[in-house]
Amino acid sequence: MAQELNLDTREELLDFYSDWYNGFESLTGFSQEKTHLLRIKAELETKRLIPFNKSCSLVDIGCGIGFKTYILAPFFTKATGLDFIQKAVDTGTHLNPLPQLSFYRDDVFEPAGLYRGDVVSAIGLSVLNTPDLSELSSRLQAIFGAYVEEEGTLWVLNPSNFSSSAPGGWYNHSVKELRNLKLMLESTGKFSVTQIFHHHFLRYYTADGGYWFLHRLSRLILGKSQLYSLIIRKK
Repeated sequence: MAQELNLDTREELLDFYSDWYNGFESLTGFSQEKTHLLRIKAELETKRLIPFNKSCSLVDIGCGIGFKTYILAPFFTKATGLDFIQKAVDTGTHLNPLPQLSFYRDDVFEPAGLYRGDVVSAIGLSVLNTPDLSELSSRLQAIFGAYVEEEGTLWVLNPSNFSSSAPGGWYNHSVKELRNLKLMLESTGKFSVTQIFHHHFLRYYTADGGYWFLHRLSRLILGKSQLYSLIIRKK
């Protein structure tokens, strides 16, 4: 290994691995996570649904240790990852090398009111894990009010096998339920909502090579969870 890396001394090896294990990209699953998320980003960007650009700020709520926040941060002038668990925030801070990215503790149910973004992402956010559409609508409206800038966008990215069941603890909203949720939000007169079912688009399967084509196709055939986006803006 030392010869392959052109590292000749113990000190050089220690320095190399200290750097390697001090970032997100060394963590298990990072490469797959990045490929998947960037494919979804490209789809949303092509449809001009989310402004991934350096004139905008990102707030990622329920970020965990910050995998996805780190992947998205380079496309924004400023990025903030928020999570309820202090240990997750500390881990993200430790792993983060990006000057425009910061992590803080914040509770979605009791937001500090300090963090607002032009784009607010809620990716697999646990507080949205409810079969009650009225409650879900209320939580989305509260999140929008607490975190989204006046002309901003709330982006929800969630998994579902669309079965109206929760065998693993995560509730899988059906397509009908998601469409009813869209109507419920729009009926307030405050929001416009776009729904994207990412597995409906050919580029989702073909854009990243043979392995990813087979991986995504097999998940579809086996009825595994797919990803959908809700893009919510003020009217």
